[in-house]
Amino acid sequence: MIEIHLTYFASLRERFGKSKETLRGEFRTPKDVFERISENSENLELNHFKVAINDSYSSFDAVLKDGDQICFIPPVAGG
Repeated sequence: MIEIHLTYFASLRERFGKSKETLRGEFRTPKDVFERISENSENLELNHFKVAINDSYSSFDAVLKDGDQICFIPPVAGG
């Protein structure tokens, strides 16, 4: 079991009503974490997000370590 620290931005922060969360579980990859946070939330599709681990862009298949900081980056529109 590992502990993961999540930071939510933009639409995810609004959807979950918080900007940070800590989860404990049998997470191997960011994909596992995303599946967990999206269990009770409709219309969250992995392919619409990017992921950063410890402030660096990463892959959804990267292997996580205890204490990692994860940020799922939603699509951003701007001009």
